[in-house]
Amino acid sequence: MTFLQLLAIFNGFLFMEINGYNLVDQEPEVQCKESEREALLGFKKGFRNHFSYFSSWKPEEDCCQWKRVECNHKTGHVIALNLRGNKENVSEQLQGEINRSLLHLPYLSFLDLSQNDFNQIQIPEFFGSLSSLNYLNLSNSKFKGTIPDQLGNLSSLHELDLSANGFSPKSNNLDWVRGLSSLRVLDLGEVDLSNACNWLEAINMLPFLRELRLFACKLHKLPESLPHVNFTSLEILDLSLNSFNCSIPSWLFKISHSLVELQLRRNQLHGLIPDAFGNMTSLVELDFSENNLQGHVPKSLAKLSRLIVLNFAWNSLEGTVSHVQLLNLSNLRVLELSSNQLAFNVSSNWIPTFQLEIVGLSCCHLGLQFPKWLRTQKSFSFIDISNSGISDIVPNWFWNLSPGVRCMNLSFNGLRGNVPDLSLKSELSIIDLTWNRFSGPVPLFSPKMRVVILSRNLFSGEISNLCEMMSENNSLSYLALSNNLLSGPIPDCWTRGQDLQVLNLASNNLSGEIPGSIGSLVQLKLLILENNSLHGEIPSALKSCTSLLVLHLGLNNLCGGVPEWIGEICLLMVLGLNSNALEGFIPLQLCQLKALKFLNLSSNHLSGQIPQCVDTLYAMTETGSGCSYTHGLSTLTNGTIKKTQLLFPLVFPIVKRLDLSSNNFSGEIPPQVMKLIGLVGLNLSRNRLTGTIPPNIGGMEALGSLDVCPGMNFHAPFQTAY
Repeated sequence: MTFLQLLAIFNGFLFMEINGYNLVDQEPEVQCKESEREALLGFKKGFRNHFSYFSSWKPEEDCCQWKRVECNHKTGHVIALNLRGNKENVSEQLQGEINRSLLHLPYLSFLDLSQNDFNQIQIPEFFGSLSSLNYLNLSNSKFKGTIPDQLGNLSSLHELDLSANGFSPKSNNLDWVRGLSSLRVLDLGEVDLSNACNWLEAINMLPFLRELRLFACKLHKLPESLPHVNFTSLEILDLSLNSFNCSIPSWLFKISHSLVELQLRRNQLHGLIPDAFGNMTSLVELDFSENNLQGHVPKSLAKLSRLIVLNFAWNSLEGTVSHVQLLNLSNLRVLELSSNQLAFNVSSNWIPTFQLEIVGLSCCHLGLQFPKWLRTQKSFSFIDISNSGISDIVPNWFWNLSPGVRCMNLSFNGLRGNVPDLSLKSELSIIDLTWNRFSGPVPLFSPKMRVVILSRNLFSGEISNLCEMMSENNSLSYLALSNNLLSGPIPDCWTRGQDLQVLNLASNNLSGEIPGSIGSLVQLKLLILENNSLHGEIPSALKSCTSLLVLHLGLNNLCGGVPEWIGEICLLMVLGLNSNALEGFIPLQLCQLKALKFLNLSSNHLSGQIPQCVDTLYAMTETGSGCSYTHGLSTLTNGTIKKTQLLFPLVFPIVKRLDLSSNNFSGEIPPQVMKLIGLVGLNLSRNRLTGTIPPNIGGMEALGSLDVCPGMNFHAPFQTAY
C-alpha cells in the first residue's frame, strides 16, 4: 500500500470524526429512565432550601446530565448520587426530609448525603431497602435517634459512614452489622454505643473488614481476648476516646500481619505496652497517647521499620529511650513522647536516620546541654521540648533550622541567650519561651504570628517593635510578655489587633498611660497590665472591650475613679484595680457584674459606704468547686501525616475573693455582704468601718480567710502561668 493510499484512508477517518461518526462505539447515547427522573424530582421536593446543584435538575432534561447524578451509560439507570454538602456554607447544605422516592432507583449503588443539615431527624428505615448500595455516607449531617436495624439488610454494602453527626445517634447493639457481609469500611465515630455490649463479637463476623473507626462511641468494655479472630484483613483500627479502663487486649496481635494504623488514644488503658507490638511490622501509625500506660518503651519497637507516627504522649512511662530503639525507624515523621517520665539517652554525635515533622519531647529528660542531634532535623513543622531539663545557651543553628516551622515550644527550661529576628520565618505562628533566661530585646516576628508567649524571662528594653508585627493582616490572638525587664510606654498601635484575645504585660517596668487604642480589641478576653508604673486614668475606650473576662490593672499609679462603665462588661469574672491611687465611691453599676468572682479594690483612696447591692454579684453567692479558670487557645499544627493539638493556657486564681482593704470606706458592714456565701476570702480591714460584724456571717461556710481588723496588708502581684 502506497503512502498516498494510507493518507486517503486517514483523511476518511478524520472526516468521519469531524462529522460526529464514532467507529468504535456506534450505539446511540442512552438517556435516563422516566421513572427514575420522576423519583429524583420527588426526592428534590423534600428539601426546603435552594441547593445550588439542583438548578440543573430540570424536568425536561435528561437526568443523566444533571449535576451530582451519575448513570450507567449503557442502560441509563441512575447508579450514583453525590449530594455531599459543604459544612462551611449553610447555603450548600441540604435541609428538609429525605423522600422515599429513592426506592424507585433500583440500581443505586452510591449514595453520599454527608455534610448536610437534616435537623436531628432519624436515619430513615427505608435505606435498608436500597439493596444495590455499595457505598452509604451519612456522616456529619446532624442525624439523631436510633440507627435502624434495617441497615443490616444491605448485604452488598462495601462502605458505611455514619460518623460525626453531633447529636449522638444511638445503637443499642450492633447485631445488625452481621448482615453486612461484604463490608470493607465501617465508621461509626461519635455514635452512642454505650449499651452495645456485644459490639466486638458482631464486628468479628465481618471477614473482609479493612477499616474500623469507633472513636468517641462511649464504649466501656474492650474484651481482652476472642476465641477466634475473624476480621484478620483489618488495616485501620481507631477506638480512640472511649472508656475501656483495661490493659491492651491480646487479640490485637492476631491481626498483626495486616494492621497499618492503630489508634487507642484516651481510653484509660493501663498496664504495660507488650513486646508483641514488635511483630506488627506493617504498622505505619501507632497512637496510645493520653492513657495510663506504665513501664518502658519496648525495645521491640525497633522492628517497626515502616512506622511513620509513634505517639505515646501523656502516659506514665518510665525508663530511657536510646538510639537502639529508634535505629531502624528511618520512615518516622512524628515522634510524640511528651508528658511521661522518660529520659532521652543518646550520644552527642548521634545522627538519626529519620527526618521528623513533629518533635514532641515535652517533659522528657534531654540532658543539660541543648540536644545536638536536633541539628539534623531540618523539616519539622512542630517542636515541643518544654520542661526537658535543658540549661544551656540555644545555639544559633537552631533558630535557622527549619524554614517551615509553625509551632515552637521551649518553655520551662533554663535556656539562655538572645532570640534573633524571626520575622522571616513566615510559617511560624506559635512560640512559647516561658520560664527561661532569654535576654536582650523582644524579637521581631512575622505578622502571621498567632501566639507569642515570652513571659518570665529577662527580656529588656522598649516594646515599640510590636507595632511592626501589628500590621493590617495581623492574626495575633495571644500575646504574653509578663515578668520581664521591659520598660518604656505601651505602644499605641492596637487598632490593628482585631483578633487579639489575650494581652498580658504584667510585672515589667512599663510607664506612661494605658493607650486608648486597646479599646479597639473587641475580641479581648484577658487584659493584664498589673505591677508596672502606669499612670493616668483608666481610659474610657476600654468599655468597648465587652468580651473581657479578666481585667487586672493593679499595682500601678492609676488615678481617677472606678469607672461606671465597668458594670457594662457583663462577662467579667476577675477585676483587679488594687494598689493604685483611685478615689471616690464604688459605683453602683459594679453590682451588675453577675459573673464576677474575684474583686480586688484594696490599697486605694476609695471612700463612702460599701454598696448594699453587693448581693447581686451572683457568682459570689454560689458555692461549689472551681478554684481555677483556664482560658486556652487550641491550635492544630498540620504535619503531612498527623495533626497534633497544642494548648496554651492562661491560668489564674479564681478563688472567690472580695478585697476592699486599705481604703477609706465608712459606715457599717452591709448585711448583704454576708450573702456572698461562695467567698473563700473576705478582707475589709484598714478602713473606717463602724458597728459590728453582721450576725449572719455564720452562713459563709466556704470562708477560709476573714480580715476586718486594722493592720498591715501585703498585696502580691496577680499570678499567671503565662
